[in-house]
Parts: sequence; C-alpha cells; structure tokens
Amino acid sequence: MENSHPLVSIIVISYNSEHFILETLESVLSQTYKNIELIISDDASTDRTVALSKEWIEQNKSRFLNAKIIQPEKNTGIAGNCNRGVRASEGEWIKLMAADDLLLPNCIEDSVAFAKKNQSKVILGNVIHFLDGTNPKKILKRTKPYWGKAGNPNTANEQYQALLLNYCGNTVSLFFARSVYDKIPYDERFQFIEDYPFLMNVTKNNIFIDHLDKETAMYRVRNHSVYFDDPDKLFSDFYKKRLAFDREYRFPYISKMRR
Repeated sequence: MENSHPLVSIIVISYNSEHFILETLESVLSQTYKNIELIISDDASTDRTVALSKEWIEQNKSRFLNAKIIQPEKNTGIAGNCNRGVRASEGEWIKLMAADDLLLPNCIEDSVAFAKKNQSKVILGNVIHFLDGTNPKKILKRTKPYWGKAGNPNTANEQYQALLLNYCGNTVSLFFARSVYDKIPYDERFQFIEDYPFLMNVTKNNIFIDHLDKETAMYRVRNHSVYFDDPDKLFSDFYKKRLAFDREYRFPYISKMRR
C-alpha cells in the first residue's frame, strides 16, 4: 500500500453496548478513507454486543483489510481493553473509539492528511455532542480541545503543564501514530481513566498534541448513566481510581507549581 495511504486501525472498545454498537460500526463503514482495519475489543459483555458485532462483521468484512472481534475471559476495565485492541492491530495509525460514539465520514481521511502535512504524531479534532435517542440528532454543543488558562500551548511541555490543571477533553477525536503507543501504552492501573493519563504521558515525553480544526467525531450524551442510576457504584469505583490517578499524576506537581 502506498505510503500516502497508510493502514489505519479503528479500534472499537465495547462493553454491554448492544443498543449502540451497530450505529457505531456503520459510522466506521461510511469512512471515505479506504485502507482501514477494524478491531472490536469487547470487555466481556453480558448482553448481545458480541453476537451483533459478529453478524455485522460477517456482512461487511470485505470493506476492510482485516476485521475481527476480541473477547477476553474476564472484564478488565477500559484501559486494559484499549491495550488489547491496539496490540491486536497492525495499522500505522490508531483510532480508538467507544462503542456508543460516532465518526464523521471524513474523520480518518482528514486525520491522515493533516498528520502528513504537519508531521503530527498525536491529533485532537473538534467534537459534536449529541443527545441519545433523538432523530434527527439533537446537537447539544460543539467543542474544541480546551487547555484552560493556558489558551493554546505552543510546546508539549506547556501542554503538560496545562493538563496538570485541566483535562482538555475531546478525546473521542484522538488519533495517534503506533510509534507513540509503542512507547506509551495505556496505564492499566487506572481502569476507568484511560485517556487523561495517556495524554499526560504523551506530553511529558515531549510529544506535541496537534489540533485538527475540523469536526471529526460525535460524542453521545445519554439521559441514563451510572451517574444517575447507581451513584454509589460510581463514587466507589470511578472516584477511587480517579483519586489514585490524581495522587500519582497531578497532586505532586501541582504542589510544586504553587510554591
């Protein structure tokens, strides 16, 4: 395959996503870029996610250079699921996405072209947030990466300093080179927080996050989530991990910055 059209691995991270997975996969199918590998990395779903995904792959596998689903023996959390998916892929570029989010048709084509033009290794684009269950989709907001008081940092170190204080968001649009992942895999110590530690490690290793000023992905906002349905589980599981993450990544450096 020509170097101008490198293989891109789209990795769909799923867990009990039977209500969303087919729409997500259709957004992958609709990509204008042709040289794509599809990996569905499921985290031991107990619903029909795997069955629906297998049936869809069988019907559409001719569209992709390679298409498969990965099933572990037990649930490991988001970070572990991301690592499994990337390690099973072969693309020069990686596009991870949750099984309830969507890619706009030009997502991969625009990302590859931007990376080539700017010699980028890590890219964040703009994101459309939409309300689940609306047809046509109700757009809630449109966002760009947000760096807080840092505005638009000019170096990887400035981005790192900004991330110590603010989460820049928009990681549904994240697109990065395999060479970056080979150096910086997802940190599995924090099961439910995969993207924030990844971006901090990227910038800490002097890799600049470029901004593609185009909308490339859509983030689904659901009326019902663990936050509303089971707040005790949210605070016992998620925030314990978040506190551990903050203690490891942020608190020591924030203390130094404020002296």
